[in-house]
Order: sequence, then structure tokens, then C-alpha cells
Amino acid sequence: MFWKWSWNYRYGNCYTFNDGVDNDDQPLRILKSSKPGPSQGLVLHLDIEENEYLGELTEQAGVRVLLHEPGVTPFPYEEGFSVAPGMATSVGLTKTLIKRLDRFEDGSCSEEGVPLREENLFANMFNTESDIVRCPTACLNSCLGKSQLAKCDCAEVSYPSIIVPCNLSEWKIIGKCLKNVKSLFSKDKLPCIDECKRPCREEIYEKTISSSQWPSPAREKYESRQSYGSTNRSNGLLLNIFYSQLNYQVIEETFSYRTTNLLADIGGQLGLWIGLSALTCSEVLQLIFNLLALAYMKFKNRRQNRVVEIGQPTE
Repeated sequence: MFWKWSWNYRYGNCYTFNDGVDNDDQPLRILKSSKPGPSQGLVLHLDIEENEYLGELTEQAGVRVLLHEPGVTPFPYEEGFSVAPGMATSVGLTKTLIKRLDRFEDGSCSEEGVPLREENLFANMFNTESDIVRCPTACLNSCLGKSQLAKCDCAEVSYPSIIVPCNLSEWKIIGKCLKNVKSLFSKDKLPCIDECKRPCREEIYEKTISSSQWPSPAREKYESRQSYGSTNRSNGLLLNIFYSQLNYQVIEETFSYRTTNLLADIGGQLGLWIGLSALTCSEVLQLIFNLLALAYMKFKNRRQNRVVEIGQPTE
């Protein structure tokens, strides 16, 4: 009930747990964990059926695991990690919430709840009817596929069936064209970076992975004595995914210098310098006044001395 199926060109059948929707895109209740620790998480006993593998196509045995928030298009090859058979693997999660700012309100990041655009090649594969968080990986891969289709009239087989796959019989010509498009993509000469913005709100999960032999030799001996037989180590694996702690880290972008701060600083500087100018002017005026007063006093004293000398009687 809580598993949603999808197809991946590299791994085949993929299943998403607790995605919030089923295969018919009907909403489901999202399960939550209220306690940390291995006993409060998801425990899976998986049989990889290694005997069904094709030797010429399969280099590795195991499963590919990707941890993401609900509503995100999964890309296990680009973002996942591998779990080997014959091992008990524990994955402890710590959530990190990233809040980005649209600094200039020009769409530098995509707002929460913005659905994948209709021209996105993966929009018809995942959550077609629900508002999903925009996935940068899906957007970039879709942009690359559309560029291949525009320049080469086909695209790699890794894209959904709605796009025309390239004909392998013409691979010498098509392969060169696809290689040129990938070269432009790697050099940022396609408009993909400008079109695909990081979400303004993003949840990522830091993983702590540990593993041990499974089952143990003692367990194998015990199971061999039981009627149900022993576990085939080459086919089986145990996966335990849980929260290491319920606390989570928030990384938030904030404006370090707003317009109001600029105006306040300008006002403060103007007030400071205008105040200094007024004080300086008053000091200069006072100095001029003092000099004039001093000159006047000297002039007055000289005049009085001259009057006294003229008024004295002669012998």
C-alpha cells in the first residue's frame, strides 16, 4: 500500500516507500517516526534473485537505495548508494532543512510547491497530478534530453518513452552528435543552468552507513537445523533505515544588509558629518568673534593713550 512502482532504465523495477501517493496518483497518508533509533525505522529483508542476473549486462549485485523527501523524482543512479548482499546495512539519517532566498525576486530559486513544468520529460512519469517539489536533477536531465532531441532528432534510451530513442544502427553519426551535446552541457553552454533553479526550500538527509555480515555463521547453523532451511547469503540482505536523532539542522539564507540598513547608515553618517560641520562652523565663528573683539580692544586702548598724551600741559 505504501509502495509506489516506477521503471528505471538502468535498474529496472524501482519502488518508492512513503511517497504520499500510490501508483494511481491517489494521496496516501505519510508515515512518521516519533522516536529515533534502529528499532523505530524501516527494516527490509530483500531477496535480490541473483540467479536471474544477466552476466553480460550486470557487473554488480545488490540493490540501489535513494533517500529523499516525498514528492521528489527519484534518480537512484545519480544520487543513490549501493547495498551489497550478504550484509546487514544500517543507515542512520539526520535531516537538514535548507531555506534559500530569492535575493532579487527574479526566480533565482523555485518556490515551494511549484510543479514540474509540462515540457519536463519526467513530468509524466512521477506524480503527474500532484504538486511536487521541483527536482533540479530531473530538470537538468530533461533539458539535456530536449537538447539532444533538438540537435540530433533523438535522445538516449535513458529518457521516457515519450521521446524518440536513437537508432543504434546509425550510432556512428548519432553518437558523435550526442557526444557534442553532452560536451556543451558539461561546459554550461546550454540554457539548462538558467532554467533549472534550486528549490527555495529543500530537505536533504545526511547518512551514516554501517554494515556487518548477515546472517552470522551461528545464525546460518541455526537456520540449517530448522525446517525452513538457511538463508542464501548471495541473494539476501538486511536493510535498516532510521533517524539517528529527531533534531534537525536548519541552514537559512538571510539578508545581511537590507535597504533599511543602508538608509539608516546614510542617515547616521549624514547626522555625524552634519553635526561635525555645525560644530566646526560654530567654533570658527567664535574664533572670528574673539579675534574681532581682541582687535577692537587693542584699537580702543591705543586711542585712549593718544588722547591722554595730547591733553598733558607743556612746561
